[in-house]
Amino acid sequence: MKKRILALAVVAALLLPVVAHANPAEILSKLTNKTVQEVQAERKAGKTYGAIAKEDGVANEFKKEMLSWKKDLVQSGVQRGDLSAEQAADYLDWLESRMANCDGTGQGCELPLHMGMKFGNGHGKGHGMGYGNGNGKARQ
Repeated sequence: MKKRILALAVVAALLLPVVAHANPAEILSKLTNKTVQEVQAERKAGKTYGAIAKEDGVANEFKKEMLSWKKDLVQSGVQRGDLSAEQAADYLDWLESRMANCDGTGQGCELPLHMGMKFGNGHGKGHGMGYGNGNGKARQ
């Protein structure tokens, strides 16, 4: 019984960082006390997440939370074997320099050519075609 509890505690500790911050809209929702739907509506209206954070006076907190979330994603990629430790270190160095200069406009935020990190929907499996975004599409 003690081994099972310990095993569950280890699994929960590994998953907590990913579950705690599922996406930028949820991070902003927590920081601004807006609903996720309100944040997503502003995003769909053309505002960047950074601009929303700046307007609501939480830009610095948002940057810190986003950096933490992205570091967790990179680490989980290393653990899954999707990234080497060297790739992760290169990406994190680049990310930290970009985040330090982030002004919330979303300008100049392209990944270097070799840095596609599978953070987009679908991960190259054809699932990022608008499913789940209220577009009325259903998976076949």
